[in-house]
Amino acid sequence: MAPERLAPFLDRVGRDAQIILATNAPSDSIVPLLSAWGVAEAFDALHFTVGKPDGLRPILAHALEAGPVLSVGDIVELDLAPAMELGADTALVGATAARASAPVTMRGTTLSDLYSDIESWAASAVSSPSRTTPLERHP
Repeated sequence: MAPERLAPFLDRVGRDAQIILATNAPSDSIVPLLSAWGVAEAFDALHFTVGKPDGLRPILAHALEAGPVLSVGDIVELDLAPAMELGADTALVGATAARASAPVTMRGTTLSDLYSDIESWAASAVSSPSRTTPLERHP
């Protein structure tokens, strides 16, 4: 089941930021899911079988060349540690978000808990050196 109000959220964020999906999962399992949720077209770039955490670093580094990055994920070590190392902002999502000690930019039990914070981040990041700023999403 798609996160609540995901399509309109991605549409709003996409006005200010590039939305990039980077996942360890293969495309044949993710693309049909994104299509079923009605959000396949919301992403500016899709990266599959990334090999996180190491495979995430070049994607993040490239995105950071365009401006600020907010990396969203549910596993600190795989999804957010590479982003933190490179100076990106981070959002921890999931059951462990409240009790995790990682120094993340924002945290929430569900992605929809963070919609407002992420939209605010994207709106403020748009005033950075680049017109659009990457938002990395890690399922």
